[in-house]
Amino acid sequence: MKKSFQDIIFPTTKSLETGLKEFRFFYNHIRPHQHLNYLTPNEALKNKPIENSKTHEALYFNALCGNIAGFYFLE
Repeated sequence: MKKSFQDIIFPTTKSLETGLKEFRFFYNHIRPHQHLNYLTPNEALKNKPIENSKTHEALYFNALCGNIAGFYFLE
């Protein structure tokens, strides 16, 4: 992932802020962390995993020129 981020250019401060906001969302809500027993930080903070069931709507998240992507489950 580091390699692909090296090629992204943010021409304005606003685009950089947007990119950082997208990455923070990905990091905290989509990407599971090994040291959190494969929970996202958001799940660990709430002390419960979001289970993939019919009660949760899954949304696909894609940002930063396709460098980060994954599913986000609405509660």
